[in-house]
Amino acid sequence: MRAMRSAYQCCSTKTVGGMATGMRPLIAHVLEATVGGTRRHLIDLVRHMDKGRFNLSIVCSTRRDERFVRDIAWMRSVGVKVFVVQMQRRISPIADLISLIIVCAIFKRLRPQIVHAHSSKAGAIGRIAALIAGVPAVVYTPHAFSFMMHECGLKRSLFVQIERLLARFTDVIIAVSNGERQAALMEKIASPKKIRLIENGVDFSLLQPCVNHRMHWRDKWSIPEDAFVIGCVADFRRQKGHRYLIEAMPMVLSLLSNAYLVLVGRGELERQLRALAADKAKGRIVFENSVHDDWSVYSAFDIYALASLYEGMPYTPIEALAFGLPIVLSDVIGNRDVFEACASECGDAIIIGELVEPKSSEALAEAIVRILQDNEMHTEQMRQKRRSTVMARFSVARMVEHTQQLYEELLSGVVK
Repeated sequence: MRAMRSAYQCCSTKTVGGMATGMRPLIAHVLEATVGGTRRHLIDLVRHMDKGRFNLSIVCSTRRDERFVRDIAWMRSVGVKVFVVQMQRRISPIADLISLIIVCAIFKRLRPQIVHAHSSKAGAIGRIAALIAGVPAVVYTPHAFSFMMHECGLKRSLFVQIERLLARFTDVIIAVSNGERQAALMEKIASPKKIRLIENGVDFSLLQPCVNHRMHWRDKWSIPEDAFVIGCVADFRRQKGHRYLIEAMPMVLSLLSNAYLVLVGRGELERQLRALAADKAKGRIVFENSVHDDWSVYSAFDIYALASLYEGMPYTPIEALAFGLPIVLSDVIGNRDVFEACASECGDAIIIGELVEPKSSEALAEAIVRILQDNEMHTEQMRQKRRSTVMARFSVARMVEHTQQLYEELLSGVVK
């Protein structure tokens, strides 16, 4: 940390020769997974971080989603330097080595005081590049550790060993949920003092329920006003467990004949999921892949369901609660953290919804039907209770300020 303090002093004091004073420390973020919650997390940090305290640069890829090009244009328009390095999602020794060399060269040129790497691929490339380039401090946010994708076996063991190795060259690991932090401690990824809990937060000013929005979306999908709509907003990836929701629909429809399932997202599994939907509940499952940063879609739902196989801490259940919706979530890390935090905040888990057994279409169907049939769950009083509860617990201001405090602790040498 001696080098860290020296670097901070260089950024904080007057330099000789008439150069500018009060130079802001540079934080370089590295992200390959420019989709879903990881993208959202980075955008929120860029949008809300105090530019008077920190200077930001971004090293990112656009392979995952071409729409991230618009985010790059916006970040550059607000003065953030963005370097595009086309990192690959899958392990590819040659491509990964090329990315590592390029990122290392960028760090040597920028000379950041802190590198903050996000998710597994950029987490590996960013941290190794920071080590080679001599960056004083390194922060890593996994957004769900890679080993959490696998319940057992060689791959899980390999990813655990990789995380343990890279943790040696990491000053602080940020867990976005307590469940994720406990998973890291259980696998002995790093010491407890190295793993910092900073929960995800949401900019609630962007989330405003509206009756007009409700009718707009239902008209677009040709769904009647009095129908029950089950919503899920998640990229079409194995992690999100869409197949279990789709397979739950025949059971839901046997008890609620006017129910619809709306799946909002994009991804590599869309074709397979559409085929499964046509087989299980033709005409009652809607795919909406045109939505991008348009939270008004939640207004069309009566209940929100997410059947994830694993999570760090998902944003969408928080957003759904902000629209007053009851939620049904698979009982996995991240989902469980959101549910239990809100249940504790309001003092009654029933108000929030239900946690159900993972990979169980039957459990999903039973919980969805139970909540949709309970008229009390859909009163305005209950909606306002959910909204006030989640807004008190998961603000973006809290997330950003805790992240900024961590950076300043690293810069001043408090974190050793």
